[in-house]
Amino acid sequence: MVPPIDIFEMEGETVRWIGAAATVEQAKEEIRKLSAKPADRFILLDQRTGNKLYIENGEVSERGL
Repeated sequence: MVPPIDIFEMEGETVRWIGAAATVEQAKEEIRKLSAKPADRFILLDQRTGNKLYIENGEVSERGL
């Protein structure tokens, strides 16, 4: 089974797929490992529901996840 939570990194207007995780918590942990600078921005996308979680400057904005 393909993990349902996609992880994307945003840099300016560019969005890059980083990987996938089985749960939101696993995805957040992966972001903690990847986030080298405080200005990093990420989106978690739940492929099952289409809901998104935005993470910017370490702050989480949950929009339906």
